[in-house]
Amino acid sequence: MIANIRAGLDHVLANAPQLPKMKRWRALVRYIVNKILPAKPKNPPPPGLPPPYLAFGKS
Repeated sequence: MIANIRAGLDHVLANAPQLPKMKRWRALVRYIVNKILPAKPKNPPPPGLPPPYLAFGKS
């Protein structure tokens, strides 16, 4: 996981060194999300299971 974060930081710094720090963070988050979304399973959960909720979402 740390290696992936390092790769993301290297990617942002190599491709957008001129950005201010706040925009670099946004670029890093975008990079991470773009890596996570393709890894997400394409199949929907089996019928009858409740939808997943985030820890701060509905309970």
